[in-house]
Amino acid sequence: MRTFITGGVIVIFIVIQLLRAGTVVQTINGDGTGYYAYLPAIFIHHTTDFTPVYELEKERRGLDYMAHYFHKTEHGMVNKYQLGTALMILPFFLMAWLYSIIIGMPPDGYSILFQYAVSLAAAVYLAIGLLATRKLLQLFGIRKSVQLTTLLALLFGTNLFYYAFLHTSHSHVYSFSAIAVFLLLSKNFFLSSQTKDFLLAAMALGLVVLIRPTNGLVVLALPFLSADLATFRASWRQIISKPKLIALSVLLFSSVFMLQPLFNFIQTGSWFVWSYQSEGFHFDNPALLS
Repeated sequence: MRTFITGGVIVIFIVIQLLRAGTVVQTINGDGTGYYAYLPAIFIHHTTDFTPVYELEKERRGLDYMAHYFHKTEHGMVNKYQLGTALMILPFFLMAWLYSIIIGMPPDGYSILFQYAVSLAAAVYLAIGLLATRKLLQLFGIRKSVQLTTLLALLFGTNLFYYAFLHTSHSHVYSFSAIAVFLLLSKNFFLSSQTKDFLLAAMALGLVVLIRPTNGLVVLALPFLSADLATFRASWRQIISKPKLIALSVLLFSSVFMLQPLFNFIQTGSWFVWSYQSEGFHFDNPALLS
């Protein structure tokens, strides 16, 4: 089934790119531009200030460009989105950047090569997420026909297909991939109590939260990955009895998650920045009838 999943993603990716033709140049768009903006800011403009990216986006998109994902501060423009998505796209961005230099295209971060690179990144992480989900279902003893049905339902019955092949710079497919890997590693730990699975799960959780902090709610699924409540309790007693293991897992989690506070500190001098600024909920002024 691994070959079927990987081959299926490759075929869909190729067909989508052929059908989209010239519109591939708009792959990095919408909210996805904000998630992606870390890469051109750091590697093209060599700054943590998003003002150069904002100015470039204004030129690319015209007078109606709102840039709702950037906010002006005394330290320059901050990005309201986390850098986890950009981190996952980074290897593909660097390939496009290097190839642009080799063939003499402008390494501006937005040429057609970078658009294709982001689309390829989304397809690769989709395949990883589907393969991890399939393995997770296998560990639960679910038969192959149901595994396949579940994967098809995930891909075609949710918005996963949309974000994996059409809006590929958005965070959704990257969240799916990271969460699927985290759940798989957690399930492996409950089955075998291997230290490496626990530590890798801690790192994966760091990435899950780095992509979007609300993704951290996935930890509520952990009890359901264990065979039963007694096994779940036994696993956690084992963990609690090893302070060094806990310390190492926290360190590994932090080594990934703390990339965002580190970026914030370099840019603004503060570890934690409320990047949504004036955006939020007005619970004292409901508009249910509107």
